[in-house]
Amino acid sequence: MGNSFVVLKKEYLQLVRSISFWISTIFFPLLMLGIMVLPVILISKQKASFDIYIKDNSMVLYDLIKDEKFEKEAGLSEVKLNIKDGKDFSLDDLKEKVEKKEIEGFLLIPENPFETKEMKYYGRNLSNFSLISKLEKIVNKALQKKTSEELNLGKEAIDKILHRLNIEGIKVEKGKEKKEGALTSFFAILVMFMILYTAILGYGAHILRAVIEEKNTRVVEILVSSISPFKLMVGKILGVAFAGMTQILIWFIAFFSLSFAASQGLMLQKLPQFSFVQIIFFAVFFILGYLLYASLYAALGSMFSSEQEAQHMATILIIPLIIPILLMQMIIQDPNSTIATILSLIPFFTPLLFYLRMLVEVPPLWEIFLALTLTSLSVVFIIYLSSKIYRVGILMYGKRPNFQEILKWIKS
Repeated sequence: MGNSFVVLKKEYLQLVRSISFWISTIFFPLLMLGIMVLPVILISKQKASFDIYIKDNSMVLYDLIKDEKFEKEAGLSEVKLNIKDGKDFSLDDLKEKVEKKEIEGFLLIPENPFETKEMKYYGRNLSNFSLISKLEKIVNKALQKKTSEELNLGKEAIDKILHRLNIEGIKVEKGKEKKEGALTSFFAILVMFMILYTAILGYGAHILRAVIEEKNTRVVEILVSSISPFKLMVGKILGVAFAGMTQILIWFIAFFSLSFAASQGLMLQKLPQFSFVQIIFFAVFFILGYLLYASLYAALGSMFSSEQEAQHMATILIIPLIIPILLMQMIIQDPNSTIATILSLIPFFTPLLFYLRMLVEVPPLWEIFLALTLTSLSVVFIIYLSSKIYRVGILMYGKRPNFQEILKWIKS
């Protein structure tokens, strides 16, 4: 094991002394912090103002919509609508105003709003869901108020009909309540998930490049004269793993420092909080995921003489890492569904999918134990197979092995 430690130390120091290591260490958390906090701040501070014409063919709703008191009741805090009467304009005139960018858009209310189910909005940007949602809200409130008046309901009854409740999210965890905005929670989960994905993929790919580089420069021939290929592979993988853990430790120290500053009122936006279990299992699943994929990348690098040749096969290894990204929304919505549970227990998906489930809601203890056991056994098995391939492939040049040859290496 002494020779493996020498390789481990060499790989570790080579990485942590590189400029790229420290650039990524500093830049990446700033980028993730921006992704996590900036959208929440921007959305909460958004005070956009839009000029909107309303052409009310029913002739009964516009006055209610334009009423300042009603507009305030409609909850127009994030989006300010400068509502104007479009009754004196034809449909073509209003369309022309939209095309000339004189107005953001216009709403066409049908003649019988109490009978029909649709109204039409004409605008330049139909992806502005916040604006369209506000328009829909105030028109429907006006419709409710007009209906209540026609039914001769009193003011008190009308106020009860129009009264609305807002949802405040409170997460229940271990008998404790924790207030947490939906957007903050979502971006926190997204950031932690992407950090884990990037760390596993990035450091695994580093192993691939390092193996191919040593093979091309024939350095590996000198190394294997004093150390077995298996110890060389293990030392290289562990050295990069320790460098990765060093970087992640720096990130967490920086995050907790910012989180403490936020709790003391030193920052404008309070950062999301992560439990001790989530932090510990981040490290656990990084190590398991990294060892699993780094072993495969090391074996892959030993089979090829150039990075270009290896990249085609490397794409296949990336697929199990991409699938969790595609399934992320489904897992977040229902982390304890049958399909989410089954997929998260497949070792190649476990480091990302199971950890994603833990970020949303901690699974039962037996599932955690089963996930760790299956993944650990898979890591041992993959390292064993990879070492067989690495032992032979690292000293072969100029020929791409076929499947039958790889099987012979494993059996030898």
